[in-house]
Amino acid sequence: VYISETDTAETIRLLRLSAPVKDIMNTEPEIIPAESSFDEAKELLVNSRYRGLPVFKDDNFLGVVTRRCFIEKPKKKLVLVDHNEISQSVPGAEQSDIIEIIDHHRVSPQPTKTPIYMNIRPVGSTCTIVFNHFEASGIKIDSKTGLLLLSGILSDTVILKSPTTTAVDRVAAEKLSKICGISVENYGKELLANSAVLTKTSAKDLINGDFKSYDMKGFAFGVGQVEVITFSGIEELKNTIIDELLVTCRKKNIDWAMLLITDVIKENSLLISANCIEAENKLIYKKLDENLFDLPGVLSRKKQLLPELFRVCDELR
Repeated sequence: VYISETDTAETIRLLRLSAPVKDIMNTEPEIIPAESSFDEAKELLVNSRYRGLPVFKDDNFLGVVTRRCFIEKPKKKLVLVDHNEISQSVPGAEQSDIIEIIDHHRVSPQPTKTPIYMNIRPVGSTCTIVFNHFEASGIKIDSKTGLLLLSGILSDTVILKSPTTTAVDRVAAEKLSKICGISVENYGKELLANSAVLTKTSAKDLINGDFKSYDMKGFAFGVGQVEVITFSGIEELKNTIIDELLVTCRKKNIDWAMLLITDVIKENSLLISANCIEAENKLIYKKLDENLFDLPGVLSRKKQLLPELFRVCDELR
């Protein structure tokens, strides 16, 4: 028996709305994980019978996503560091909103709709530019950050021996070494001692650890670089590396793939090439074996190898 001050219709309506939540709630609801991408979340909601779905991070409720949220796809803001070509960036970079570029390579950036901040300088390491930003902004660098920046500079410039090294790099390295309380020379040697060992690193990791792609008038090529302290084992690994380079060509849709192996002790490099015999035949370097070239004195991919590769590509096209 119910006693109500409203009419019969309104009383029945209120009774229907008076069911306990525990009786009508879904104990195993459809959810959208917080780490889901825009497209993944959209697909989950479209295939759901609900107009909105809750978003959870682990067991924490963050909010509700409705269909209105997918009317316009938001763009992530992205800063390109140590590269300015979209082909060398993270997956999905072409759909992002590029707001800054910090780099020391050749300029071939993605067109932007609005003016952006760019700092591209001909120095040996992008870490030098980042260090200069800290100084210009008056931000104190802690020892951990300083060690990371110093490591980047010494690695990029092969302990300041690479032809790309500038006075700006040397000054930055010296200041950072004082912040960290270490010697540039001693730490540089320690850093090189931990360089990749050909026989202990997979061909895939050797190639993709520092791989950059380029497009010259429709001819696409890519070069990976790895620094080692000895060429020992390269004969046994050469064919495996070539096979992996061919896989890289297919995955990245490029015409020519290479791996530059640099001996930082002897200051010499070897180049393993795959997938384009026509281009290989135009290289100025001495051919040691099938797909293998000797590059004496070459330490820098950017300053020493790329100009030759661009020349070859121009001749091919």
